[in-house]
Amino acid sequence: MKRVAIFIFLASIIFTNCSFSVPPRIKKEFKYCYTGEKTGLDTLININGYYAAAPGITQWNGRIWPNDTLIPAYVFYSNGFVFKTTAIDDFIENKKIILRGMVEPGGYVLRGDTIKLQYVNAPGGQSRDLVEIWFKIIDGNTIERIGTKDSPLHPASERIFIFRPLEIKVKPEETWIYNKSWFRCK
Repeated sequence: MKRVAIFIFLASIIFTNCSFSVPPRIKKEFKYCYTGEKTGLDTLININGYYAAAPGITQWNGRIWPNDTLIPAYVFYSNGFVFKTTAIDDFIENKKIILRGMVEPGGYVLRGDTIKLQYVNAPGGQSRDLVEIWFKIIDGNTIERIGTKDSPLHPASERIFIFRPLEIKVKPEETWIYNKSWFRCK
């Protein structure tokens, strides 16, 4: 009986902390909903690949790292879909990506020369966050992260993102968020 009680206790902790649901506050605050319509971004920047920080060094957690080991990659689609991943090297090497946990999908809008995007952490983690990031388009292969009130600027070495080609991209319809009603525009 004691083992059963311990099992139930541990299972309840796991399921409450590693929830697969998205909190209502994120659903309510998600403002760049997905329409599936062309945004025109592909006429301003190259979207046949991903954007990652320019080569260099990043300081994080008291250590120095090459940029491509920690800095996220952003993959844009012509229809307002975007995803962030920190596992782009694994994707390139294996030609596939494990969608849960490695891809943080979202939506974007284009406002002049600014890309405004929001993405949600993938289900299965210990918490859910809604992240908003803005990029200014510099040229067809370069974007610069700009600060917002909720997302302050990083050091200069982490603000410039350059285009890198990618043979295969994740299909938006294969991500966990694609068919969620709160993700799609009403």
